[in-house]
Order: sequence, then structure tokens, then C-alpha cells
Amino acid sequence: MSTGGDNGGTYNYGRARVAGGLALIAAGILLSFIDAISPDYTLDSIQLGLFLGTGIVLLGVEAGRRLLGG
Repeated sequence: MSTGGDNGGTYNYGRARVAGGLALIAAGILLSFIDAISPDYTLDSIQLGLFLGTGIVLLGVEAGRRLLGG
């Protein structure tokens, strides 16, 4: 399995990871707004943590990859 770099392989998952990370962060923000507006909906802190944490990890993979020159 190749992620690109010196061995001539291609890197295919970078855009998908960035899009997924941004989508998860946007979903967490949207659910927070819905929680603030609607008296019937309550956002669980564990769900919010999972949305935001996973989004940050997905974006962090790309930042780390660029930092390390990959």
C-alpha cells in the first residue's frame, strides 16, 4: 500500500479526509445550534466530542503529513 512520496505511488485519500473532517466539525456545530434553538432536542456531550474529535483527527492527519513532508 503506497501513500505517495519517493516510491512513485499515488496519494488518493487526502481530499476525502479533509472533506470528512470538515463535514464532521460542521455537523457538530450545526447540532449545537439546533440544541440551542430547540427545547425538544438535547445534544449529548459525548456525541459532540466524538464529532469534533474525529473531525480534528482527520484534519490532523493531513497537517502532520504536510509537516513531515509526506
